[in-house]
Amino acid sequence: MSRIEWVLRPVAYLSKDDQGTFPKGCRIMGSGGLNESSRNERCWYLMPTWVKEIATIDDKPRRAKGGGIVLKSTGEIVPSPWTVKITPMGIYIIKA
Repeated sequence: MSRIEWVLRPVAYLSKDDQGTFPKGCRIMGSGGLNESSRNERCWYLMPTWVKEIATIDDKPRRAKGGGIVLKSTGEIVPSPWTVKITPMGIYIIKA
């Protein structure tokens, strides 16, 4: 579970307290300083399995606005193979 909140003052939110430590429960994460090749590799590894099955790191897959994945190397937009079905028995996610 994660708690997501909008931060109004990020500098104050991430400031250390008087003892030089971050607030309890604070999570710090970053991935800056990567060159283009490393950014593409990181992005590919974080993609869903179905994307890694159809694309390589060199395809530069990225999430497309409106859903699916855009392969930046060709400009092709690949829709997700997963669909949501709502029935009286429940909500199901199935592979199309």
